[in-house]
Amino acid sequence: MVIALIIIVAVIGYFSLNDRRIAQNSENNTTDQNTGSAPTPTESENSNASTNSTDDNAASETTIVYSDSGFFPKEVTVKKGSVVTFKNESSLKMWPASAKHPTHEVYPGSSITKCNTPAASAIFDACKGISRSESWSFTFNEAGSWAYHDHLKPTYFGKIIVE
Repeated sequence: MVIALIIIVAVIGYFSLNDRRIAQNSENNTTDQNTGSAPTPTESENSNASTNSTDDNAASETTIVYSDSGFFPKEVTVKKGSVVTFKNESSLKMWPASAKHPTHEVYPGSSITKCNTPAASAIFDACKGISRSESWSFTFNEAGSWAYHDHLKPTYFGKIIVE
């Protein structure tokens, strides 16, 4: 009985530390592009990149990390015009997209039917699996509360609140 209790406490401690590490990595992955540092390949591929700002009313960039446990943080609040980057640190591909699975039509103008069309760059849908260590970004220009999910594992979901 005592051994089982020790094991449970150890497992809880491990996951608590792991969640903190993911949160710290998430904060460290949000960079100011005005620093003059060379962009990573995922930044240069991202046509929706924006700069960070100290003005509370200005749009900013936020990173959500996807691990084998799902999205972290599960809920974020951003200003209208902010860029949210989904970074894959899991062992599998991820496909972030607007709710509702499988249509992806909750965010205005989004629909899985627009993937592989000229309209794909304007919808809240990655339209493909994003590999480990890669990321995908989207600029939120519509105020509201927007649920999202991983199209490849729809039980993993979160929410972005745009003010």
